[in-house]
Amino acid sequence: MIKTDCRHYVGAKPCAPHKRTGVTCETCVNDYDPITQRILIIKLGAMGDVLRTAAILRQLSGTGAEITWITKSNAVGLLENGLVDRVVPYGSPEMLPIIMWEEFDVVYSLDNDYDGAVLGSMAEAAVHFGYGVNESGKIIPFNGAADAWLHVSINDDLKKINKRTYQSVLFEICELEFDETRDTIPVLSDLTSPYADALLAHCAHTDSITAVMVGAGPRWPEKSLSMGKLRDLLDGLHKRGDTILLISGPEEAARMAEVATWGIPTINTDGAQSVKDTFAILNRCDRVVTGDTLVMHMAVALEKPTFTYVGPTSAAELAEYGVMTKLVPEGLDCLCCYNTKCPFPEAERCNNVVDLSPIFT
Repeated sequence: MIKTDCRHYVGAKPCAPHKRTGVTCETCVNDYDPITQRILIIKLGAMGDVLRTAAILRQLSGTGAEITWITKSNAVGLLENGLVDRVVPYGSPEMLPIIMWEEFDVVYSLDNDYDGAVLGSMAEAAVHFGYGVNESGKIIPFNGAADAWLHVSINDDLKKINKRTYQSVLFEICELEFDETRDTIPVLSDLTSPYADALLAHCAHTDSITAVMVGAGPRWPEKSLSMGKLRDLLDGLHKRGDTILLISGPEEAARMAEVATWGIPTINTDGAQSVKDTFAILNRCDRVVTGDTLVMHMAVALEKPTFTYVGPTSAAELAEYGVMTKLVPEGLDCLCCYNTKCPFPEAERCNNVVDLSPIFT
């Protein structure tokens, strides 16, 4: 008798309980963990969106469910939280057999663009939530809440007046009840990092460390503070006596080179760390200043006081989880424009007029 419904069953090799104690399927009682539901989550998208979507795992895991999540390879590390049974990289050799052969009880297909939605339509399941595609390859909703959010997604006016957080909308699409005190963003199971230890080795535990995200990636440059505002921020943190830790990626090389000319003492993370290293670095910090970025979602997951500049994207969609302070410019009608390039003169742009004083009060 082989218990193929057990969570520990592998098939190609002995299971972990057998290796540990020698127990077999016939004699196993205490370690037998039957799977009562098979769930497939499809969320590709931006890494920050993948991380904040993981908030649904609090309710889905631990209920006897086996959870499979398909995401892009750069986001796989974000889901090493002990709540997902299988993380499958999009486009990997194992993805197609999973989609074409396996059957699920529930599919949460949470991208309203083609790459994710077509997988949602292909996957066999009793119930689908979120998005799929029709025979013409066009995005269609599986349920009413997904339909309502699709209307918001394609209408700038509705997007601008929306007052709901991403999580509250997400949970409604999944037909789950969102509780901000319970459905927090999960962090990694293991936050150890030799890279982070070496980087911060000279910092005493009494030091006040502030992490600053220097940029926001190439797609939304206006998510970043202007260079003038960034200099004001770093100068103010230095005068306050903070240890300043700069987080950047390869695309911020030019900004980092300019920062280096200011003569303000900082620690540079070099833009080379992994997802795990970044989590570990942020875990050592006392507060984080960032735009609407992946680093922001990591900091919130770690329950760090987080100061977030928000201009071209929706401030309302960002769940505060009791730790976030949103820095939103006042008196501008153009906020939440989702423009990749601002048409206004630099001095008038939202990232140059935002008030940074809450960071210092």
